Amino acid sequence: VLFWLDRLAREAGQAGTGGPLRLLDAGGHVGTKYMAFGRHLDLSRFGWTIWDLPALVAAGRRGQGAGQVPPAIRFVDRPQEAGAVDVLLGSGLMQYIDISLTELVGRLAAPPPVIVLNKVATRKGPELVTIEKIGPGRVPYRIRELAAFEAEIDALGYDIADTWEIPSLSHRISTHPWLGRSTSRGYTLRRR
Repeated sequence: VLFWLDRLAREAGQAGTGGPLRLLDAGGHVGTKYMAFGRHLDLSRFGWTIWDLPALVAAGRRGQGAGQVPPAIRFVDRPQEAGAVDVLLGSGLMQYIDISLTELVGRLAAPPPVIVLNKVATRKGPELVTIEKIGPGRVPYRIRELAAFEAEIDALGYDIADTWEIPSLSHRISTHPWLGRSTSRGYTLRRR
């Protein structure tokens, strides 16, 4: 993700588009990626907007008021409120969101030229939803069928510019081991 964000910002700078790269961090929590990436990227090259669940957007805004969340981050209640963006970032989003990538892109003001996805849970077999334990709670966890997900990307009008696997996030459902392991993947997609 860092490689691609840096590369995209450099490309925009070379193209002389003027101004920072407009980025929507979908599922961006209260700015955790922005703060973590700041150690490795010049964040002044980005106009960083976050859309997440209402409680997290409210917490992010409160954090800004308390000086705990950088004021450079903009929070929105709905993805279309971000306006036209250059990059849609979804890192750790697709396994938790209850809509398809097509529906997510359809909620934006316009399809972005680039989409960077990370930690997409996939499998070679039918899509399934299981339950993941996070702290004391349990949340639905969606594992997408690889071929269908990549066909959806193509149908949306995007080419896969890069893909990578994240072996440490591969999982086997302990109660259903016969379903095999999932594979966590990342993607950089460019609009045709």
